[in-house]
Amino acid sequence: QLLTGKQEAETIYSGVAYTFTNNLSNKRLVIDIGGASTELIIGEGHIANKAVSLDVGCVSFREKYFTDKQLSEQNFSAAIKAATALIQPISAEYMTLGWQSVVGSSGTIQALTEILSHRQQSLIITSLFLQEIKQLLIKSKSIEHVNLSGLRADRKPVLASGLCILIALFDCLQIKELELSTGALREGLLHQMLPNFSN
Repeated sequence: QLLTGKQEAETIYSGVAYTFTNNLSNKRLVIDIGGASTELIIGEGHIANKAVSLDVGCVSFREKYFTDKQLSEQNFSAAIKAATALIQPISAEYMTLGWQSVVGSSGTIQALTEILSHRQQSLIITSLFLQEIKQLLIKSKSIEHVNLSGLRADRKPVLASGLCILIALFDCLQIKELELSTGALREGLLHQMLPNFSN
């Protein structure tokens, strides 16, 4: 079954809600940065109240803004500006709805959390941390030379592009901090297959 962008977003929220049980009563914003799209969902408990799928992904952005594999300030700026242009039209509505916590469920967010874990730091992603990683990537000069402690080799090719999308999300939605959720689309689909699923 092929899911629409909205269905994918709602299913991702379901996967997060049933695996990330901290503060279930709080309204939360869920972010999932995929290869070709990014899903943004606001929900409470197990119910997704607002879901959107944006045409901005870490693979598509890498192919468009990091084709030369160079990690220059110019490439980062172009990617962040493009992501901002796609997020901005929905930012006012999302911020009006509001949330108490922000949870992420993508490979980019997993990679950043693994770096924090390796450093034995709190597993909370902040804007300051994103800017630090951006500068470290720029110092690497190219994707091939990225060498961040705690970063798996298979995550290197799309970290810069995913980071640009996340920086734009933090800026547009004025996000202060974000936590990782291990549940996402797969877990949401599995939950919907349960006999007592009623949503």
